[in-house]
Amino acid sequence: MRFLTGAALLSLLWAQTIGTSEPTLLVCGTPGTVSVTISNTTPNPMTGVQLAVAMPPGVLYQVGTVSAPATEVSVSPPNQPVFGLPDLAPTQSVTFTFAVQAGCDVLAFLADPDNEVKNTYTLTWSGGGSYTYTPGYEYTIQQPLLQYASIVNQTYTAPSAPATFTRTFTVTNAGDGRLALFRHTETSGSGLLITGSTGGTVISGGPHALTLEFTGAHFTAVGNNDAYLDPGESISFTVSYEITSCSDLGSSFALTWGCNSQTCQTVNETGGATVSASGLVPNLVTSGYTPNGNVVLITQESSCYQDAPGAASRVRLRLANAGTGAAYSVTLAIFISDYPSDVYRSYMPARIDTHSLVVRIGSTVQPRIITSSLAGDPTPCFTAPDPVKYLTLYVPQVPAGETLYVEFDHYLCGLEACHGVTRPNIRSIGWNLSYKNACNDSYTASGGSNYRTQFNASLTNTHPGTVSDGQAFNVCVSLGEEPGNYTEYFVGNYVNSGGAPSSTGYYFMWVFQLPPGVLYTGGPIQWVGTQWNDPTITLTWPADNVIVSGSTVTVYFTHPNRPGGWQTYWPTGSFKNSYVCLPVQVVCGTGGTAPITSAVYYNPDPSCNPAPFCYGMPQSTSISVNCPVACPAGMEFTHFSFERVSYGLRDDNNDGVPDANTAPNLALIRKDRFMVTDTGLAVFEGVVRGGPWQDAWAWMEFGSWGDVFRRVEAQVEVKRPGVGVWQGVVPLLEDPFCSGWPDCMRFAVDLRVSTLQAQGILPPGFTYQDQDTVRVRMRVYYLYNPGGYQGPMNITPYLYITANPAPLGPQLTPHAPGDRLSCRSWSATAELIGYYFYATDPFLYDVSGCDTVLVGLRQYLSIGPCCANYCSGNLFPYEYRLWALPAQITVTLPAGWRYVPGSGYLHHQRTQGNATATSATCVPQETTPGTAEPVDPNASPLVFNLNSLFTTNGGSLVASDDGLFGLLHFKIVPSCAAAVETEVPLALQHSSLQVG
Repeated sequence: MRFLTGAALLSLLWAQTIGTSEPTLLVCGTPGTVSVTISNTTPNPMTGVQLAVAMPPGVLYQVGTVSAPATEVSVSPPNQPVFGLPDLAPTQSVTFTFAVQAGCDVLAFLADPDNEVKNTYTLTWSGGGSYTYTPGYEYTIQQPLLQYASIVNQTYTAPSAPATFTRTFTVTNAGDGRLALFRHTETSGSGLLITGSTGGTVISGGPHALTLEFTGAHFTAVGNNDAYLDPGESISFTVSYEITSCSDLGSSFALTWGCNSQTCQTVNETGGATVSASGLVPNLVTSGYTPNGNVVLITQESSCYQDAPGAASRVRLRLANAGTGAAYSVTLAIFISDYPSDVYRSYMPARIDTHSLVVRIGSTVQPRIITSSLAGDPTPCFTAPDPVKYLTLYVPQVPAGETLYVEFDHYLCGLEACHGVTRPNIRSIGWNLSYKNACNDSYTASGGSNYRTQFNASLTNTHPGTVSDGQAFNVCVSLGEEPGNYTEYFVGNYVNSGGAPSSTGYYFMWVFQLPPGVLYTGGPIQWVGTQWNDPTITLTWPADNVIVSGSTVTVYFTHPNRPGGWQTYWPTGSFKNSYVCLPVQVVCGTGGTAPITSAVYYNPDPSCNPAPFCYGMPQSTSISVNCPVACPAGMEFTHFSFERVSYGLRDDNNDGVPDANTAPNLALIRKDRFMVTDTGLAVFEGVVRGGPWQDAWAWMEFGSWGDVFRRVEAQVEVKRPGVGVWQGVVPLLEDPFCSGWPDCMRFAVDLRVSTLQAQGILPPGFTYQDQDTVRVRMRVYYLYNPGGYQGPMNITPYLYITANPAPLGPQLTPHAPGDRLSCRSWSATAELIGYYFYATDPFLYDVSGCDTVLVGLRQYLSIGPCCANYCSGNLFPYEYRLWALPAQITVTLPAGWRYVPGSGYLHHQRTQGNATATSATCVPQETTPGTAEPVDPNASPLVFNLNSLFTTNGGSLVASDDGLFGLLHFKIVPSCAAAVETEVPLALQHSSLQVG
């Protein structure tokens, strides 16, 4: 081992020299060259020589740029490359170069004034030799520094929207190094569009974003006109904008530059825009039908229902701008509607004549701009080539305080045919509206006309179910709605708009289609109703013409014979529940069961309508004609009836109050009319002919809506003259799966001897013998509610002997006609009545300060069709039927509100009829405050039990006959902190009904 003395080691370390030269660098500029010289000043050779260079962070060696004879040993990290050098003989030197660039990361190094911009060079060679050299001087790294020197209109205020403006940006290089490229980027809010720019190159753009790039091509026009933005030089450019609304108008701007996929500098600024006219708000939706409000008016009413010249009605839509600013870009859709009147109904047989369309603002006619139109469903009666039912208009502007009028001709046709469904509205116009304010904020509204209604009335036929030869009777038809009258609706109420047209040539046509063997007697026919302002006065309208053509009887009622009690604007409530009776008589032929059909037609002006249109929808009921024919062996079906056997109390004067706690006069009441919870009794009677027989059946089918009934029980009685009577309760079979399912029901009783013997009714050895009588009673229950319905249910019964011992077929299918040994036909018709119960939707109450609010929550129970029998109907005359009470109401108050104790009371209206039982009126009743209190006034929700308020439970209110209408009143009060100019939503959680 060789040891060097201290003097020898020192001589070796200083035997090498390193000389360097570093360039001036520019951040993100072109690379500079570093030059390095290594010298071996010793007498000994140097082998395995390497040089490591440590540069400031961000000064980056450019890979592949080292010159010979040096080679790259390591290039990572990029500011610390390591180079390999050749062996150096004594006194030998080597010089090489490499390129470096200043990147973005050097900026952080330069920002610290304590950092020195120097490179450190470390030389190593074999044998463990090492030498480090750091120059005593710093080299220079220059850097650009961008600034927004100014932004013209950085915050801009426009007088209105839409509006346009520009911003001018001036960017300065405040650094000590030049810049070859930078970018300006910006984004804007939804209400501010970027529409263009001048200066720079657009790299990307859109309605709310822009990126501009500036390069040497743009810098040659500034400063010293070279391709750089030199220190102290500035460049300007502009961006243009459009303000489209009054909100979200902010902008953000940024300057960026960099290199090597890095951003060296980001300068952020913000801007904005405002609109001074943001308070100018249009309002084409004013409340109510006021002179300045929105309303569709039928300014000229036509009584002609055809698509022909002179048959149009003139319609005007008025939209008043009651706001503080103009309405812009007004788009108005107008369409044919039904109910609800703001919904387009393509099937309605009406059209809008676009050629007659006039658009006005005030008195100034505007250009018609129709942007779209639809023809809707085809209607064969239209003769126009373009039966438009929906169109869209465009109006550029409606100034504040002005009114937009749209007028057009409206044609109606195709009302002659009866379609089997009601068609309530024949002149109903709907509209949808959209518009903008000066700030381009959008508003929408919709509505419908105070529509004209030509009711298609429901009819009810009344006549015996079964008639015999020579029997005289009446076929009576009653109306469920007012006849042939236009009705104008305003905010939930209706008034008569003129009734019959100005011409007195109108007529009504009642058409009866009679079955074989039933003939019109030629007797007088009258239309019976009540006086419009006094339902106790009966009025009659004599028919002036009756035409008989085969089995069709057509009865005409015209203006000259109209009774004087029908006011000029006829009728307002006069003929609802009115009726026409056709006197007929049976002239027997072969007999049997057949329908009687009735319908009503109306022609308001025969001079322009070639035919009347359908008013009373055709109604059919069955009738059986029993003729004196010889009865073969089997069962002679001698009697059938179906009647209601659940009754109310006696009410002979129809005042809606029971006369006494006694059964009603059964000769007066409508036993053919049934309500939910009623019980019906079907009675079959027959006499056995011939014999002996073993097998018999009683069977009946309920037609339309018959499936609302269910069985209770059946009773059978068999009587043999001079011998005895056998009777007992037997099973009543039922099945809803009949031919008309789901709207029918079948019931049957098995009268086979073997069955009745097994039930202990008939003795052993019994057979049906000639002259035996059979009586069957089937009891059924009206269980399911069909809703707001009133209509007939036809009943078809069979009572027969059969030689076929088999039971009834699937779904209680009776035996084939050839197997049914019976004679005589029977039928019956029952009128079914449903109900619907409606409790008011939540109300909004406008409240100011700490005001106490008196609220009223409504309950409606309609017996029969909608809105007809809350308390004004009298469907069960001469009978007090307490069918339902409002038992309990539960209310949820809004937060911050409390109930005022002692404020609750109930308003309840009951039915009062008239002596003729053709109509009724409402009698109001009311308790005093404090009589309808919640169980707990501090609870939530509040629970009101109302049963105790009625006479049936010791109270003062007479419960309503038929339907009911009532209001629960009480007061609520807010805490003052929660009651400053607000709307109070009041939720009626539920309202229960005590039924039966």
